[in-house]
Amino acid sequence: MKWFIFRLTSLFGKPALLFFTFIVGVASAILLSEVSPPTVTLCQLAQNPSLYDGRIVRVEADGRGGIFSRSMLIEDATCQLPDAWSSVSLVENVEPSAEALQLFTESDSDFFKARVVVTGRFDPNTSMGCFSPKFGIKTTSVKLKSAITTEPIPKRTQE
Repeated sequence: MKWFIFRLTSLFGKPALLFFTFIVGVASAILLSEVSPPTVTLCQLAQNPSLYDGRIVRVEADGRGGIFSRSMLIEDATCQLPDAWSSVSLVENVEPSAEALQLFTESDSDFFKARVVVTGRFDPNTSMGCFSPKFGIKTTSVKLKSAITTEPIPKRTQE
């Protein structure tokens, strides 16, 4: 490596060495952002969704499952922004742990709830946001931070 740097500086001078160092630094930063994604809150995503569009992010939030198959909702009660919730869907060929898989299982009788850490690619335009979250995360990893609890789905009364 020393020989390469010496040869580079003798052929092209110090500007070439500075340019080479800059390129290596930028490439390292890009690679690091894909390998170790930033941890963000749902409030940060709701405040500036275009900043995270298409990027891999890590979010800790309250997960709620049992509504749909292979997807769940995450929310953060501490954030008062109306868009601070997201759908989380499993990417094909990604299977979470057996415990976390329960959050992605549809149920006719129960909601499943747990504190989770979700890592995946953020999409700010998953839906229009009328009766569902505008944002979506295609997850590559789901880790439980608490035990899963169940809550019965309220029964509709016939009038």
